[in-house]
Amino acid sequence: MLPQDTEDILDINTITIPKRLSESLPNANKVHRIKRLCDNGIQIVDKALTINKNNVLINEYIRYLYLKDKGINEVPIKYTQEN
Repeated sequence: MLPQDTEDILDINTITIPKRLSESLPNANKVHRIKRLCDNGIQIVDKALTINKNNVLINEYIRYLYLKDKGINEVPIKYTQEN
């Protein structure tokens, strides 16, 4: 089941991670919450990843990391006008 905010499905390997995210340390509490939610089989993805028109990740970095770690290539995305 796809999240309600899904606008498209995209190969995760085509998403670019901006330096501000790749150099940051994700909040441990958020990482734990996402893992607990997804590992319990409630829903593998509860929100679409937010990207801009250039496929740069804007939001949901922890979900992105989780999906990468699980080897999930086709991911739900939604678009924003942000750069």
